[in-house]
Amino acid sequence: APRGNSLNRMSMSNEAGEVNELLTAQFKEAIGLALDLENDMVFVTDLSGSIYRCHLDGFERTLIYQGKEGQGFTGIAYVEEGID
Repeated sequence: APRGNSLNRMSMSNEAGEVNELLTAQFKEAIGLALDLENDMVFVTDLSGSIYRCHLDGFERTLIYQGKEGQGFTGIAYVEEGID
């Protein structure tokens, strides 16, 4: 079963059983998710005002922004620069 405050992955084609894979955890109420599939990255925000980045397999998780107390995020969008 998925674990709270974590980033999980599950195959949608697995008919025999739902296998959930924990990628990374210990968020403070994770709520936003954006994917950069071209660069194999995922961005996650939480209600503590943090923005994290890691690879789609969960490795190399990095805190890339820490907001002020009470400055939570409720979402995130990834936009590639230079797109017309």
